[in-house]
Amino acid sequence: MPSGLSFIAIALFVFLLIGTLITLLHRYFYQKLLLSFSLHSTVRKIFFTFFGVMAFAPLIIMNPLDIKSGFMTMISYIGYIWIIFLFLFFGLGLAVDATLFLLKLFKREKAQFTRTIFIIMATVITIIIISGLYEASDIKIERITIETSKLPAGIDKIRVVQISDVHFSQILGLSHAQTIINIIKELKPDILLSTGDFLDKGIRDEREITKLFRELKVPLGKYATTGNHEFFAGIKNSEKFITDAGFVLLRNDGVTVQKTLNITAIDDHTGTRFGEILPDEKEVFKNIQRDRFTIHLKHQPRINKKALNLFDLQLSGHTHAGQIFPANLLVKLLFPYNQGTFELGRKKYLHVSRGTGTWGPPIRFFAPPEITLIEIVKRYPKP
Repeated sequence: MPSGLSFIAIALFVFLLIGTLITLLHRYFYQKLLLSFSLHSTVRKIFFTFFGVMAFAPLIIMNPLDIKSGFMTMISYIGYIWIIFLFLFFGLGLAVDATLFLLKLFKREKAQFTRTIFIIMATVITIIIISGLYEASDIKIERITIETSKLPAGIDKIRVVQISDVHFSQILGLSHAQTIINIIKELKPDILLSTGDFLDKGIRDEREITKLFRELKVPLGKYATTGNHEFFAGIKNSEKFITDAGFVLLRNDGVTVQKTLNITAIDDHTGTRFGEILPDEKEVFKNIQRDRFTIHLKHQPRINKKALNLFDLQLSGHTHAGQIFPANLLVKLLFPYNQGTFELGRKKYLHVSRGTGTWGPPIRFFAPPEITLIEIVKRYPKP
């Protein structure tokens, strides 16, 4: 496990890096503000005070002391929204700057940043943020049907519901949990699966959330695997939260559920940074009934070719489909399997969830959250 000193050094470096970036974004925004408006000294002081508070927003958001309070929730919410505003303002501003430069270059006309441009930019970004807040709360249901000959006699269909990347945190609490529970109840699953990042630090409404999930009755049970944020939040705390919510947390193991189907899972690779030792992925399949349909839970959508023939369906998440456009373009470069269902070979599938919650800002733009319903249907041999 990393030493306390090295962990503090890494955390300090990350904080300084993020703080520097946020400071530069503030500077860019302020320069454009001064170009557009004549600000009274009092107004300038107000802006500087706000910028000063927001400079520490990353530290509050990271919540290294795992503080749970309404104040932390409020500051985190404001901080996230403002940081997204700055990033979008910078991106849109660069496009405007490039356009003005080209106008000067080719038309030889005076083209400069104006108050009207600033107002239009701020309005567009505000609309995007408001739209993104709504989109993040509007969970879509993705439906998949997979045929198999591996279901036992007397069972023609199994309804599996997948949630992923819920990120219960300072931002997402009881109301989001209730929305998820209501959708799951409507889908009437036989089994509920969580593919990691169920929580972050500083969870609000912790007892109420775990009670909601614990009281949710699912015939074949609830199973979960770890994501990277289970380790960031502290694996012991994460284990307690997930099990208190009524899930069986599978860590590098597999089970045959009521002689019906297999569930296997491997810890997220992030655990190795915290001293965890991951087994060969093939090892998690050793205790299961091989003639049953096997669902493999793996947080990050990466395929281990050595394990490919040991499962029928891998369920993953992690990518959030970029969460906020145009981040999805970068995600596609990092993860070829970034969202949706993929056929990996003969009767082998991977489904990558866009996630059921949000990481960081409670905003999604062109990447709506999802709960996935997978219907595993018996395929009878042709006469």
